[in-house]
Amino acid sequence: MILEERNEKKLATWKGKSLSIAGRATLINSSLSSTFIYHMSIYLLPKGTTDKLDKQRRSFFWQGGGQKKKYHLLRWQIINKSKKYGV
Repeated sequence: MILEERNEKKLATWKGKSLSIAGRATLINSSLSSTFIYHMSIYLLPKGTTDKLDKQRRSFFWQGGGQKKKYHLLRWQIINKSKKYGV
């Protein structure tokens, strides 16, 4: 899908390894999540597409764009909450 490819292109240009976790969270919230929410407000996305987009955001947050798997300090469901309900 086009939306998934756009996210991949954005993530490829970002230097996630040189950013802190807070910097990666800021990029995800300001760019990826906002476009994700915008497209969901226009039309209903298939479950598979939302899962793939969420996986892209999750892997960029934890791995920083690299291929090496790292340990997760918190569950993604906790990180993905709004600020009102988040940690």
